[in-house]
Amino acid sequence: MSINRGKKNVSGHQRDLLRRAKSSDDPSDAAIGLYRMAGDEDIEDGEEDLHPDWLDIYHTHKDALSTHLPSSIRDLVDEFYQTIQG
Repeated sequence: MSINRGKKNVSGHQRDLLRRAKSSDDPSDAAIGLYRMAGDEDIEDGEEDLHPDWLDIYHTHKDALSTHLPSSIRDLVDEFYQTIQG
């Protein structure tokens, strides 16, 4: 897994999820976006950048993830973003 962080090679789908996660008052929108990015094959393979704002969203909402995601998915999301942080 080779995750590249950046803003240049970001799909429209990722931008839409990011916009929704940033603008919504519903933390489940952030949880869904975080989960989708954690399982995105293009991001995992290094073919698409992970927008750096996802890390900020993760830190903002990580305590609420257990409310909006099943524990197995929450663990996957936590592992993904903690790995990126180094």
